[in-house]
Amino acid sequence: MNKTKDKILITGVNGFTGAYLKNLAEDEYDIYGIDYKGKFNKKIKKIDLKDKKKLTNFILKIEPKFIIHLGGISQVNESNSNKLFLTNILGTKNLLESIQLMQIKPEKIIFSSTANLYNSKKIITERTKCTVSNNYALSKYICEKLIADLYTDLPIIITRPCNYTGAGQTEDFIIPKIISHFKKREKTIELGNIEVFRDYSDVRDIAQMYIALMRNGKAHDIYNLCSGSSHSIKEIILKLQTMTGHQISIKRNKRLMRKNDIKIIKANPKKINLIYSKNRTHIDETLAWMLKN
Repeated sequence: MNKTKDKILITGVNGFTGAYLKNLAEDEYDIYGIDYKGKFNKKIKKIDLKDKKKLTNFILKIEPKFIIHLGGISQVNESNSNKLFLTNILGTKNLLESIQLMQIKPEKIIFSSTANLYNSKKIITERTKCTVSNNYALSKYICEKLIADLYTDLPIIITRPCNYTGAGQTEDFIIPKIISHFKKREKTIELGNIEVFRDYSDVRDIAQMYIALMRNGKAHDIYNLCSGSSHSIKEIILKLQTMTGHQISIKRNKRLMRKNDIKIIKANPKKINLIYSKNRTHIDETLAWMLKN
């Protein structure tokens, strides 16, 4: 007799991270999802997080055992602050209030926040003080406060992912933009500050971390999703020049400079390693994969 698969609801299922997570989990779990774009079917529905009635009806109909909330605006430099706050904050509030109406609550709910809440010269941990330096970080900070103050009855895990990338990420993000220029053998590229350092992970590792947290993560806790190593944009460009044999000239564009940009983000992976102990994909392997796809 076949065992019934546990149901997972993934918000933002057709997005960059959601697509990798869905493909990773679909053999073992019964995947449901919502998004505002992409392909839809009986299990993957076109639902705006701001449409509470439609969202609630879908959640109560499927009664998922696990929920992974990836939906929302993920661009740090999103210029429309009203759109950002409505989507990220109201959307999350609507989701959590809909979950509260379930007769049997989910076993675990994972909320994707951001490591953009940190601004520290030291290696960051989950205990590092949070500092809001842009509207995107503010939207996630408010969501975290809502979870801590209003939704203590729900078994929520908060993740704070550092930067991550991989094949299929849009050119709104800096590494795919740079990769695209190298693929096209462009002579120049316009960039902002190339001296910022970020803790980069491979999206395939991040997807596996979400599965590991769903299985073994501790509710009402926070986990940084990270690699533990930090690289500058300048260093990544040099790596790509070596890999491709193509030299590219960097043109600085002040419009691409972020106000209050965080100089260095490097995280200690000790806590997430208790849940996901596999070796991380090296940045060189990630870049080579992206060049081929």
